Amino acid sequence: MAVPSNARQISYQVKHTSKYGTIYKASSNIGEMYSPSKSFLQLRMITNNPKAGDTAHFEVLSNKEISTFTYQIVSKSNIVSNAEYKARKPALSHSFDVMMTSAMAPRALMLLYYKRPSGEFVADALRFTVSGVFRNQVNMMFNKKEVEPGQNVSIHVTARPNSRVFLMAVDQSSILLGTGNDIEQSDVVNELSAYEKSPSVNVNKQRRKRAGTSLYGTDVASLIRKTGLLFLNENGVVSSTRTSYPSIVRFHNGADSTMGLVQVYRHTSNRRWGTVEDSPQKGQSSQANVATVVCRQLGFLDGISINAGIFAAKKPTVYTRWGLKEVHCNGDEDTIHQCSYSSPTSYYSNGAPLAVHCRVESPSMADWQVKIGASSVVSVSINGVWSNLAYLNSKWTDNTARAMCMKLGYTNGYAIKSQDSIIQYPATTPVIITDLQCNTRLSADQCTYNLYKDIRNGANLAMAKCSNYSEPKLRLSGHQRGEVYIDFGDGLLPICGTSSTGNAQVVCRQLGFIGGDALNNQQYTRAIRGLMNGISCSGNELSPWYCRYNRWQTSSCRPLVVKCYSSVRLHTYAIGSLNWNDYRLKVGAVQIYNHVSSQWEAACKTGWNDRLATIVCRQMKYSTGGKLLPSNAFGQQSVPIGNMSLTCIGNESTIDGCKPVTNGKICVEYASIMCDPKIDGDETTAPPKPIFTSDSHTTILYNNNGYITSPNYPSTYRNNYQHYWIVYIPHAQSIRFTFVSFSTESGYDYVKIGSSKSRVHSARRLEGTSLPASVEVHGSQGVVYFYTDGSIIRTGFKIRYEISSQIEKWDSADKLMFSNNRIEIRRHGLWGHVCSASWTQENTNVVCRLQGFEKGLKIDSVINSRLAYEPIWLQNVRCVGNETALFDCPNVSVTPQECRPDEAVRLQCHYNGEPGVRFGNTNENTGTIQVKLDRTWRPVCWPKFQAANLANVACRQFGYTGCARDVTGHVNPGLCRHVGYHGVHTRAW
Repeated sequence: MAVPSNARQISYQVKHTSKYGTIYKASSNIGEMYSPSKSFLQLRMITNNPKAGDTAHFEVLSNKEISTFTYQIVSKSNIVSNAEYKARKPALSHSFDVMMTSAMAPRALMLLYYKRPSGEFVADALRFTVSGVFRNQVNMMFNKKEVEPGQNVSIHVTARPNSRVFLMAVDQSSILLGTGNDIEQSDVVNELSAYEKSPSVNVNKQRRKRAGTSLYGTDVASLIRKTGLLFLNENGVVSSTRTSYPSIVRFHNGADSTMGLVQVYRHTSNRRWGTVEDSPQKGQSSQANVATVVCRQLGFLDGISINAGIFAAKKPTVYTRWGLKEVHCNGDEDTIHQCSYSSPTSYYSNGAPLAVHCRVESPSMADWQVKIGASSVVSVSINGVWSNLAYLNSKWTDNTARAMCMKLGYTNGYAIKSQDSIIQYPATTPVIITDLQCNTRLSADQCTYNLYKDIRNGANLAMAKCSNYSEPKLRLSGHQRGEVYIDFGDGLLPICGTSSTGNAQVVCRQLGFIGGDALNNQQYTRAIRGLMNGISCSGNELSPWYCRYNRWQTSSCRPLVVKCYSSVRLHTYAIGSLNWNDYRLKVGAVQIYNHVSSQWEAACKTGWNDRLATIVCRQMKYSTGGKLLPSNAFGQQSVPIGNMSLTCIGNESTIDGCKPVTNGKICVEYASIMCDPKIDGDETTAPPKPIFTSDSHTTILYNNNGYITSPNYPSTYRNNYQHYWIVYIPHAQSIRFTFVSFSTESGYDYVKIGSSKSRVHSARRLEGTSLPASVEVHGSQGVVYFYTDGSIIRTGFKIRYEISSQIEKWDSADKLMFSNNRIEIRRHGLWGHVCSASWTQENTNVVCRLQGFEKGLKIDSVINSRLAYEPIWLQNVRCVGNETALFDCPNVSVTPQECRPDEAVRLQCHYNGEPGVRFGNTNENTGTIQVKLDRTWRPVCWPKFQAANLANVACRQFGYTGCARDVTGHVNPGLCRHVGYHGVHTRAW
C-alpha cells in the first residue's frame, strides 16, 4: 500500500465472508510517528520461534546511513542484555545476531536506538517470544505404569549435575489431586508474564496480568515509555518531544533545505502556517539559541540567525501572519515550543520575520568553490551550500570576476553588469554572500564580503565571462565595415545593438580606428543569437565592455553594424539609414582627421584630382578606382574646411604618404569623390545574407537575374492566393523588374513591387491586361507581391528581374530625370540634384520644355531625407531660356553656405496658361488637389466614385507615375455646392 508523504494517520478495515455467509470484520489505525529530522528505524526479527540457547538473527533498516547503534533486551521488567553495534562503514541496513537465553523467556522486548549529533534519539522496539522458561530441565520416569499396594516402584530422575531434586508423595485424600489443580508449564509462563512492565504501573515489581501494550508511539519518547524503561540525563527524565499539539516547524522561501524563514504550524481552528517573529529585544544570545533549537529540531547540528531580507523582496501577508512572537530559548530545548513565547494577538503586524541558516553534519563541499551557469551567473559555496553573489552599485569588478575564473582554470575573467541581472524573489539559489571583492585569488583571507546582508533595494546578481584572452577581441565581418563580433576564445557572437554613433565610436576605436558610424541593421531579422543586447555607449568608453546593455545573452536580436574610419572618411548625411553594402557609402565629402587639433576637417579642393581620389578609395579598402566630383557637392558640412592641400605621386597606399602643402588663403571649397562600387574583391569577408523566413507564402531568390511567374503559368492561376517573392542580390545597388507578359482580373487581382515586405503594400497596384512599365527598386532587395480574390482568374504574369545598371562607367552620358516634381541628374553613374539657390524662371522653362511641357513654376522645396546623401551636381544655374539642355546653361560652384542638401529644385510644369493645379499642403506628394481660379486656389469638386480617375490625372500632371489608390478619398464636402461632390485627397508616387 502506498502511503502519502503528508499522511498523519492511516485507518484500514478488513472484511471477510465465509462460505456459510458469515461476515467477519476487523479494523485498526496507524498513527504518524514524529521526528524533527525525519529520521526513522525499523527493527525486524528474521528467526522464527527461537528457543533458549539458539542464535536469533535480527535486521535494522534506516532511512539515513548509520554505523553505530545500541540495543537493550528487556524481559520480566529486567534488562537482560545490553550491547553496542559498530559497523565498518555507514549503511542503510545492518544485520546482527543475538544468543537467546532463558532470561528472555517467555517474552522479551528489544529496544534499538542511536543518537544524532543534534542530540535527537532515533529508535524502534520489537516484542518477541522465546521458548525454554526453565534453565534446569527435570524429567521423572517410573518403571511401571500401575502397581498394587505394597509393591516396589523404581523412579528415574534426570537433571543437571549437582541438582537438588525434591520428591513428594501424597495420598488419595489430597485435594491437589482434584481436576484442574494440576500445575503445568503454561501456568508458570503466565505467572512470569505478570512481571512485565506497563506504563500504567510503578517501577517496582508487581504481580499482574499481561499488559498487552502495542509497541508504537507518536514519537521516540512515547515509544520508550511503552517499553517500561526510563531514559535519564542530567536534567532528569527525558520527556516527550510533543506538546499538547505537534511541534511542527519548517523553512519557507529559502531555496534550500538548510535555511529560510522559520514557520510553525498553528493547531488552532484556522490550522495554518505562521511565521516566527524575530525578537532582537531578547538579546543576541537568545537569538542564537532560538536558531540552534530550530536547527536541532530539524535534524541539523546548530544554526545562526540571519537577515530575513535575503528571502523576500517585500513582506507579503504570508510572512506577517504570525505563529509565535517574543520567543526566548535557553538553547537546551528539543523544540521551539518548549521555549518561552507569547501567542500573537493579531495575525498581522509590522514585525520582522525570523530567518535561520542551519549547519549540516558534514558539508558535501568545501567553502569557496565556484561554478558559473549557462546564464553566466556566478555561484560560490559557503557553509555547505551554493550561494549566488549579489552586489550593490559598482562593487562587482573585473578583478573579482578574474579571481572566480582563475579558480576554474582560466587565465582571465570579466565582470558582466547586465540590467537583466536584478535578483528575483524567491530565488532558486540563496543569496548569502554580498559585495564580494577580491584582489588576486578567491579565498577568505584574500577577499572582503558580507554575509546575509539585506540586499532587497536595487541589488544585482554577479555574472562573469571567463576567457584565456587578455581582453575580449572584436572582429568586423568586412573590411572597415560590417557586423561587430566579440570573441572570448570560445567562438564569435555578434554584439546586438542599434544605430548609435556612440556605439560605433567605441567599437571602432577598440579595433584601432579613429572613429566610425553606425549603419542600418533593419535588414536582419531578430532570429540571431548574440550578446550585450541593447548596448548603449556614450562614445567615451575605452571598450564596449564598459557600456551599458539590457541583457547579456539573447536569442533574438539584430547585430550592430558599423563603418570605421582611419585618417580619412567619406561623409554623407543620414548614414545611419544606409545598409553596409549601400553604394551611397562610396560617395561623399572627403574629411581628413587632424591629429594636432584632434578633429575632422573637410579636405580643401585645391590640388585634388582622380589620382588623389583613387588613393583615398584604396585606403578605405575599395578598389583602385576613384572619381573626383564637383566641389561642395554634398552641401554644407558640419566640420570646418581645412587649409591644407595634398601632393601625391599616385602609388601611395594612404594619404598619410602624401605631402601636405599649406594654402596661402582660406579655402572655401571641399573635395567630393566617388569610389568604385566593388568591395575589395574579397567576397568571403562580406557580411552574411540577411535571414529571411521561407514558408508557403514566401519564396527567396538569390540569383543575379531570373524570372518570376504566377502559379501554373502560362495556365490560369488559382483563386484566394497571395505570395511574396523576395529577390536578394547583396552587391546590387538597384534591381529592375521587367514584365514579359501580364493578365489579371482588373480591380481584384493585382501585383505590387516594393523594396521590402513592409513597404510593398503601399506600392501601386498593377492589374488588368496591359503590360506594365518596368519597375526599378533601389537597394539590394526587391519584393514582388501577388494577390487574387475568389472569382475570375487569368493567365497571370511573367517577370524578369536583374541588376539595374544604375552605377555606370565613368564616361556614361549625363542624364536628367523629372521625378516627384524634383529635378534629378545622373552624372558619372550617380543620381544627384540641382541646388535651388538663385534659380530663375528661365531655368524652369528650359527644364519643363525638356519634359514635354511649355512652361512651369518653381514650387517650395520640401525636406527629404533621401536628398541628404545625394550630391549637388549643378549650382547657380543661369539659363537664358532658349537652351536645348540644362547642361548648356552656365553654372558655377557656390560656397557651402549658399546651398544645403535639402534645397533641391522642385518644379510644376504645365501647358499654355497659368499653372492651375497643386497639392494643397506643404507635403511633397500628398494633399488635397487644388486649382487656381482668379488668382485663388480652390479645391476640386468631383463625384466620389470618379475621384480616383481625377487623382491619377492630376498626379501624372505633377510628374508622378500615378496615385496611391488606398489613400484616395474626399475632404471638406461643405466646400462643394453639388450633392455627392467632394474635394479629392490623394498621395502621389
